Amino acid sequence: MNTTEIINALGSEFSTEELAKIAEIAARVAEKAKNCSQSKTIVEGKKNTAEKQYKTFAIGDGMKSIRVSDNYFAQMDENATLLLYTEADNVWIRISVITAEHKDKKTMFDNIVEKGRKENKKVEIIGDKSYIFSSKQYEEEGDQCITYFYETGYKQHCILISVTTLLENSETEEFKSALAEFPKYIASIEEISPAEKNYYFSLTNDDCDYINKRSAEILGITEKELDNFHENGETLKTIQKILDEEKFSAENTAELQSLGYAFGDYIQYKYPDLQWAILHDKHGRDFCLIHKQAPLTIFPATMILKRVEDGEKFDIEKLLNGILNIIDKEKDAFAIAAAPRPETPENTILAEFQEQLSGFSEEKREKINAFLQQIIENAAAEK
Repeated sequence: MNTTEIINALGSEFSTEELAKIAEIAARVAEKAKNCSQSKTIVEGKKNTAEKQYKTFAIGDGMKSIRVSDNYFAQMDENATLLLYTEADNVWIRISVITAEHKDKKTMFDNIVEKGRKENKKVEIIGDKSYIFSSKQYEEEGDQCITYFYETGYKQHCILISVTTLLENSETEEFKSALAEFPKYIASIEEISPAEKNYYFSLTNDDCDYINKRSAEILGITEKELDNFHENGETLKTIQKILDEEKFSAENTAELQSLGYAFGDYIQYKYPDLQWAILHDKHGRDFCLIHKQAPLTIFPATMILKRVEDGEKFDIEKLLNGILNIIDKEKDAFAIAAAPRPETPENTILAEFQEQLSGFSEEKREKINAFLQQIIENAAAEK
């Protein structure tokens, strides 16, 4: 929802700061009303579609994140710019972050809004983000190209997103559909606080290469041979042989961690419901395996290391079977706990946001509540 739409609905007496706050509340009300409506539809048995899958990547200095469709692969360049591309390799996306503290304490959100007004450009507002959309056609190495730009303001950060493709590809329905997803991606951007909660990120190509290199080196093979090694069961045999021969002591931390990477890579290859991820918490960043359907986390890199440090003799296949048994039990328990429950009724949604409207005058609150009520009714009508 953009500034113009809010002004048309409420009038022009609201300040930039008030419009930003209203936009944020409106987005949350719309999401809550939509969830409520969708929950009722599912319970009634009229609709039950599979949820779209996404990947979450760290951007900028690693303390911000963005969630995108899972068909994108990622790589971080030397300037901390996240590069996204698809398997078809016909769309190229760059995401960079610039952070600046302004003396007048204005946020980048405000700056983008002001820039739009000064340059007579349309400003879109999604929650606590504002952005200006533009495009440019040009020729590069004989190809006609087009780049779409999303100049986004969020807190003290300017997030620059560019989407480049061949001009002929920009007219396809597939590309248009993909481009229509970017406002959702912008809405997903957040500043992370690892000291307060845990965050899970998808791996970039560099992360995958790191795991593959460590795994292949410890197994004594090339990276290209890894998948065949996993498929033929040679990975577990080789790990067990290394453990039985006691090639590494507890002091050989790097080598034992590499065995853990090889073990984890075998698990994610043989059991697709488990995939590599990066956990970022108050202790730092660690590679882990997470389950696609349940909140389960495994740390293969330290699994073997800790057992060797404790002087434990163990069978790697029995360790794997034990892990799989725990996963089956936890997965079943999660399925029961995650059974659908009734959502908040529409007529109570407004009550949840009244405290956030306390700073407005009574007259403005009445206008805002009428505006929010219309959003709720529209969501209910669309179910």
